[in-house]
Amino acid sequence: MLKKIIRVVILIILVPIPFLSSMLWMSKYSPYFGSNSFSVYIPISILNAVVSFLLLLLVINRQLPKPILRIGILLFLMGAVMASIGGLAAPPDFTPALLKHPEREHYRYALLFLNALLFAAAFILTRQAGFGKWQKWLLLLFVPALAEMVWEFYHHYYYAENMRIWISQGNNGDKFMDHYSGGAAIKAGAIGRFFQYSCIALLSYVLQQYSRIRKWTLIPLLLLCTMGAITAIYIFFNGFYMPGQFQLFMIFFIPGIPFILLYWIGVALLTKPSSE
Repeated sequence: MLKKIIRVVILIILVPIPFLSSMLWMSKYSPYFGSNSFSVYIPISILNAVVSFLLLLLVINRQLPKPILRIGILLFLMGAVMASIGGLAAPPDFTPALLKHPEREHYRYALLFLNALLFAAAFILTRQAGFGKWQKWLLLLFVPALAEMVWEFYHHYYYAENMRIWISQGNNGDKFMDHYSGGAAIKAGAIGRFFQYSCIALLSYVLQQYSRIRKWTLIPLLLLCTMGAITAIYIFFNGFYMPGQFQLFMIFFIPGIPFILLYWIGVALLTKPSSE
């Protein structure tokens, strides 16, 4: 009985741990504030990842087939990466002030790019998981989903460098955002989010069909992915203008949110007992 209680407690901790760790202690060392530096923040991020993984080891199902185990671990690692991004405790800086500390946004988008690579590696392993006819449909959604991620993270990684060139040509730095990430970039991002949420939704459904995750895990994932896809469609046609009562839905356009959903899939995959 005690083991079951401990297991439930650990699972309850694992689900929100990327948010909890970033808010409760990692944000205190964010290089965005005071004299904090990456020389301290990066080791703290690594320590947080190690602690998260040790907690996982207490509840992981070691009887999982190797392909499923590897997929789950890759998805789980996305949570540790997102905790390091969340721990920055500041939104991306797209103002000319960015030029004083471009390494901050380099770090953010390098980590997002790392998660895109983890996503790609996990998807490649699904070919070994035996998903049959579903594999081609997953591939059709995955390719544009990953392509937009790679483009977007590369695009913003070099934001500071391109802003510096823009200003050196005598242009107003405050106008650079509209020039660099205008309507076309927003539409590209909306298309990417649509495919990302659609891919995650289908992956969740397939995993549940093969009894790799529980139904009660599938339902909230499908709900969140549906909300994300609808938000993407809205932004594609209307841009970032959204009535006040629906502003909360803009959270689904944050590039890290799909990775949080993939992290939850990883937790669900790795902790589901084989007997269920």
